[in-house]
Amino acid sequence: MGENLYFAYGSNLDLEQMAQRCPDAEIVGPVRLENYELRFSGSGFATVAPRKGSVVYGLVRKITPNCEQSLDRYEGYPRHYTKETMTVKDAAGAELPVMVYIMAEPYCRQPALLSPYYYRVIQRGFEANGLPVESLQAAWDRTVDEAGSTSQSEHLSETEIRSGNSEQRWRLCKEEDHKNRDHKGQDPNEQENLFAKADFCRLADQRGRGDAYRRNQ
Repeated sequence: MGENLYFAYGSNLDLEQMAQRCPDAEIVGPVRLENYELRFSGSGFATVAPRKGSVVYGLVRKITPNCEQSLDRYEGYPRHYTKETMTVKDAAGAELPVMVYIMAEPYCRQPALLSPYYYRVIQRGFEANGLPVESLQAAWDRTVDEAGSTSQSEHLSETEIRSGNSEQRWRLCKEEDHKNRDHKGQDPNEQENLFAKADFCRLADQRGRGDAYRRNQ
């Protein structure tokens, strides 16, 4: 397997985090994914979904197989994110086939508010790469509206809700990674101890967090 082109649109836009996570990755440049929109779902993480006329802005990197393995661990592939090949366009309109992580079922079905920390990481990536921050803000506003008008139970079955603890394990692991604590090379017992801390409820206080965050903007 050779090098691959990877499209980042969320926290992996952040240059500092990607330098630690995938030190061998090379930036190709900013691009846009047409007829898709940026969404926040599951436990409040980024994904993209089809929407005619919309655009998702992001960055293409050339990655090695080791980089991809690191990203697979970070994204929770294949349980929480799947991988697809899509076509993006650069500033000149040239088309590039890229690998994209897409949030898996059933997590992608439920809009969920992201944490202020996670939002700032993505915002920092947008600003560093010259991407339009207003599109990120629009995705945030849309998520607040959607999360406030729906409930988890409308989208997830009772069985899926009961199994939510596994998703919380993934979320906790990913949030720790956002703080530059990648699990690459971590002792399995230490990782299980980290996962054991994730026994909180996945349905808790999402709308309240969103209202409070918007008031502080």
